[in-house]
Amino acid sequence: MLFEAIRSACSLVGNEPFAVILPDVLIDAPIPCPRQLISCYERHPGCIIATRTIDPAEADRFGVLDVVPLPDAGDGRTLRVVSVTERPQPGSPFSHYGIFGRYILEPAIFSSIDRTSPGFAGELQLADSRLLSAERAPLYAYLFQGAHYDAGNKLGLVQATVAYALKDPELAQPLQTYWERLQPPKIKVAV
Repeated sequence: MLFEAIRSACSLVGNEPFAVILPDVLIDAPIPCPRQLISCYERHPGCIIATRTIDPAEADRFGVLDVVPLPDAGDGRTLRVVSVTERPQPGSPFSHYGIFGRYILEPAIFSSIDRTSPGFAGELQLADSRLLSAERAPLYAYLFQGAHYDAGNKLGLVQATVAYALKDPELAQPLQTYWERLQPPKIKVAV
């Protein structure tokens, strides 16, 4: 679906770089993640992928980036992408940098999409198109700052809902009170 959605944006985008924001990925940050990626793009034009380190146990849920540090980046957050693996199999060697649903893409991605063959699970993968577009535009990863919630699964959706509710002045205190009522009473032990 993402693949076709990006392809259909070609006439709207024209010859300009553009941002992609996946709706099932929530990133809570003081500086919005797309703004962080745009700042990276201003220093390093090319395709930019939001990344953070992941636990090996969750690698099969993400696209994973093989990266090398970019010595002249200055901020220590910009990495050069060498390869992309869509959801590596458990136990296989992989990098610890996951893909997190925010991208800045160059218009070259459209011709790469047209040349992409089915990949993981026999589906067309944006990861494969990004690698093809790296032939014409550099491919970078940016270690974004902020909390990530995967609202595409039940636990992630609940975690995001609770985190955002606790930030809301109207909801935080009632939610705290509710949780306190759910806690079993503490038993005092006399010695």
